[in-house]
Amino acid sequence: MELLPCGVAAITGGAGFVGMRLAQKLAAAGQSVVLLDLRPPAPGWQNRFSAEVLAKDANVQSCGISGQDSQNASAGGFPSQAKVSFRQADLRRLGDLLAGFQGVDTVYHVASF
Repeated sequence: MELLPCGVAAITGGAGFVGMRLAQKLAAAGQSVVLLDLRPPAPGWQNRFSAEVLAKDANVQSCGISGQDSQNASAGGFPSQAKVSFRQADLRRLGDLLAGFQGVDTVYHVASF
């Protein structure tokens, strides 16, 4: 699977095992990530990411990583513009989907029921 180097990706089932691993790979590649799940991730999920990649709000912006930005990656190996946030959403509800995918460029659907 090719991982996009830029933009905002939503991961359905983002709080699960597969979703969290995918988020780590995407963030390491410099992509901003929105984790969508019915239940919040396990306590301490933020510890899987460097402090620099955790978004303070759910409205993460598309990145525009240049060569210089990727050279100035944080000590954790993440480009400084990659952001990770969580949005609680029930994928069976259209309103949750529309709100969850707002500002998203790519969707990785790994949710299960």
